[in-house]
Amino acid sequence: MKIICDTKLLSSAVTKVFRAVSSKSTMPILEGILISAQDNKITLSGYDLEIGIVTQIEAVVYKTGSIVLNAKLLSDIVRSAPASEISISVDEKNTAIINSGISQFSICAQDSLEYPQMPVFNNDDNIIINAGILKNMIDQTLFAIATNDIKPVHTGSLMECENNILTLVSVDGVKLALKKTQINYNNNKSIVIPGKTLFEVSKLITDFDSQIKISISDKHVIFELSDCKVISRLLEGDFLDYKSSIPQSHLTEIIISPKDLIESIERTSIVILDKLKAPIKFVLDENLIRFSCQAPTGNSYDELSCKINGNLFEIGFNSKALLDALKVINDENIKLLLNGPLSPMKITPIDSEEFIFLVLPVRIKNDDKTE
Repeated sequence: MKIICDTKLLSSAVTKVFRAVSSKSTMPILEGILISAQDNKITLSGYDLEIGIVTQIEAVVYKTGSIVLNAKLLSDIVRSAPASEISISVDEKNTAIINSGISQFSICAQDSLEYPQMPVFNNDDNIIINAGILKNMIDQTLFAIATNDIKPVHTGSLMECENNILTLVSVDGVKLALKKTQINYNNNKSIVIPGKTLFEVSKLITDFDSQIKISISDKHVIFELSDCKVISRLLEGDFLDYKSSIPQSHLTEIIISPKDLIESIERTSIVILDKLKAPIKFVLDENLIRFSCQAPTGNSYDELSCKINGNLFEIGFNSKALLDALKVINDENIKLLLNGPLSPMKITPIDSEEFIFLVLPVRIKNDDKTE
């Protein structure tokens, strides 16, 4: 194999696929990037057996072929290359010679035949969605994905298609996040995508106006972005029946600015240290929320005017869980819907249920300490 290509293009491509390279593996070849050269293009692939990323750039291909190079070495070399062009050639002993300007590197390569094949499937039944919309859906639900593996299926998000509505749902036992959008897709689908995959897809979306094609098989999903593909295994197991978890009625409705609410919660939670957890108490009053916290380090108080209709009571929350939900909201005002001090708080837009966040309360005593 022998190629010459633009250094910046190669650096960008290496950065993309590096995200799917295994940092430590019992299979050393998974710590490498597969480079294939043909038809004046080179294809770069990273794959850790869970997620794979593939991208392609233009190059002058003097000799076709494929090789696997250590990802960290390649990344460091390309990033430090002094010239605008870089060449890679591989000899019969699987030694890769990399040149850029006066700089030259000679590194060991691995046989591409040993690199595991990524799943490939042809599917005419694809979901097409705007990239910016998909990124927003992921970013507004990722915070509620479980970070432990007590129930591994909840370390991913449920993606459902039904009646031309695409829904993404995440749960972690304390929070639930749901985001939905209209799409042109008539069939029904239900899959669970690992949180890591969705995080990488969101980070790789840069052209917000482009279209993304989502292809689904029994065990895998492929996201085709404008400049790369992301291939991932799906999670198996019974996902939470989220529809029955969402309250359909409420006793109290609060209209409030999420920005103002975030500021009040952050001020009140200043006295809370990571190792000394304490809930924040909300006391609902006549068009006013009184916030307070009693922590081992000290006490705090704040209040915020808002519009409250319905029953008035006291309720406690873990400040981080609530802030995680509020910080992904872009709306000027939102609704907080409650059914009492022991029921989850439902957060929605003013005029729709385009997104729904649920946050479970923390049981409090009169002295603000958890039971």
